Amino acid sequence: MLITIYGNKTKEKQKKISAILRDLKQKRPNAIFSHLDFLDLTPQKLDELINTTGGLFESKNITLLTNILQDTTIKKHFLKNLKKIQDSENAFILNEDEITTTDLKKIESYSLKMFPFIAPTKKINIFVLSDLLQKREKKKLWLTYHNLLQKNISPNDIFSNFFYSLKSLVLAEKFSLEGSGLKPYPYQKASGNLKKWKTGEAEKKLYNLISYYVSARSDGLPLETALEKFILEL
Repeated sequence: MLITIYGNKTKEKQKKISAILRDLKQKRPNAIFSHLDFLDLTPQKLDELINTTGGLFESKNITLLTNILQDTTIKKHFLKNLKKIQDSENAFILNEDEITTTDLKKIESYSLKMFPFIAPTKKINIFVLSDLLQKREKKKLWLTYHNLLQKNISPNDIFSNFFYSLKSLVLAEKFSLEGSGLKPYPYQKASGNLKKWKTGEAEKKLYNLISYYVSARSDGLPLETALEKFILEL
């Protein structure tokens, strides 16, 4: 069973997810619940979630999948297995901030319910954050961060931007263009910005960012607060 929730209205989405989870947990009180995103989900783990049943008294588990389509490999595997997910006795809730029109049509065909939460927004260039982070312009980064939050850009989207910005720095530091897997422009930009970082420092900050994200997922600091703390520690 698959239920899909998507859009940029973060608070409204969270309320709907909470309501769906309450309903599912009432219907399957002994179910095992798990919450995974693109950082901790793998194709193998998804297969396991689709096929594995619960314990002796409950065979219907509940899994919340958040922004997994941001990872190309996981996205491909997820879309390939939509029929199996639909037929599974386990319940899957797909929570995405953004879905392409093509992917949405595919997913809609296999979803029991679809809940769009989309607010009209002006086109905003979130990628300005990448430049400010790589150049370590902390004050401008902090101001831009709060400006984007006020324009309903989700903390998850900002985290993803930070993640790939730092990842590009790490790849540019360790590999040539051919070995990095990056396209020429982001590689050249990251290489030029490495002068702002000591050797190995970008990698440490990347792990630090991930730790804040994991903590936020585990009832630590709210992600919005964690990202601000990360900025101020640059």
